[in-house]
Amino acid sequence: MKLRVLVKVAFLAIALGACTISYGAPERKVNFKKIPALVLPQPGAADISINYQLSVPEQVIATTPKEVTVYKFISKHLSEQDFRSIANKFNMYGQPKLDNERPGNKGDSLLVLKEGTKQLLLNTQSGTWKYRDYSKIFKSTAANNIPSDVEVERIATEYLKTHGWLPSDFKFQTVTAVTEEPSNLSQPPTVIGKSAYFYRYIQSKPVYGVSRIIVDVGDQGEIVGVAKFFKDIEDAGKLPLKTIEEAFKEAKEKKGTITSDNPDVKNALIKDIEIKYWEDPGSISDQPFLQPVYAFKAEGQANGQMSRFEVIIPAIHNNRVEPERAIPEELPPSRGVK
Repeated sequence: MKLRVLVKVAFLAIALGACTISYGAPERKVNFKKIPALVLPQPGAADISINYQLSVPEQVIATTPKEVTVYKFISKHLSEQDFRSIANKFNMYGQPKLDNERPGNKGDSLLVLKEGTKQLLLNTQSGTWKYRDYSKIFKSTAANNIPSDVEVERIATEYLKTHGWLPSDFKFQTVTAVTEEPSNLSQPPTVIGKSAYFYRYIQSKPVYGVSRIIVDVGDQGEIVGVAKFFKDIEDAGKLPLKTIEEAFKEAKEKKGTITSDNPDVKNALIKDIEIKYWEDPGSISDQPFLQPVYAFKAEGQANGQMSRFEVIIPAIHNNRVEPERAIPEELPPSRGVK
């Protein structure tokens, strides 16, 4: 049996209550020398080499902000009671245990509760958490009745709102399907589950990286998994940005990442520029800040077809890219363009 995730949008990017954001704080400057480098995933195809040409209207360049707000992640210090308030909503009432030896954990306090086939994992520092019922999530049954994408969106949205788990700065983004390949390859794949994704927007700017909420929907529209993969934030002040020329030079030197794995694209025009944000998958101690990035909108020909993608470059002066850290296993690849 082979499972496959059909992802429409996978790049844009863990008690979950209203997201804490403090806009309009007294303006102050951040010491950017203390801001760690961003961790951006690299393209899956190692041999990608693209020659870029900048073809952005002068008006776009002239009106691009020269400084933007940087946000600081809020360390939550959640208690066992906070854990229980989440667990009880999934009808889980047992005693959580520490799970600090989990691979990829860098000193954060993790609480886990396993009851039968259900599991809830909470990071008490970042406030990120994940719940799954492993007896029901993405399981093949003879009577699978998976709702339509429209219904999955409605079910997930109503569920999050009912529990107060949909902050005002999050928007529904897409639905992905998990399919099972039949043993008889002449038959079409069977959809055995779907996931609704919600992404954060800050003053209309999308947050890329791991910043998302995921609701897994199974047979008959039952909620079989929920994940909060974002950290609460507060305004930390404004920082000057690299010039577009500086960022473009770094793009040509492969000092960022691209949202394409197509090695056949050899030449591309950058036709637009946007400022967005990037949330690292690491702990708050590794990366305390939600940082701005330049998103260069690029397009190039590959085998007679137009390929459109983004080139992501850290936007803060003197910032750079580090090798990618491990990300939560249930996230789809951080690739693709909205």
